[in-house]
Amino acid sequence: MGIRDYFSGDAICLVEWPQQGAGFLPSPDLTLTLRYVGEAREAELTAQSASGQKWLELFDQSRDKT
Repeated sequence: MGIRDYFSGDAICLVEWPQQGAGFLPSPDLTLTLRYVGEAREAELTAQSASGQKWLELFDQSRDKT
């Protein structure tokens, strides 16, 4: 399996340091930002494309059902 297989349309691929793949990696659909808030951590997902926006909407819908 080559690295290009990881970035097919039906795959979710998380890249820890995307700047290391500059020029090779496709543009992100979502950006995940982790930050410290006191003793805890906070995660923020931001859509970077229409596909990313759809993922966020699905995520929000699934959270509403719990």
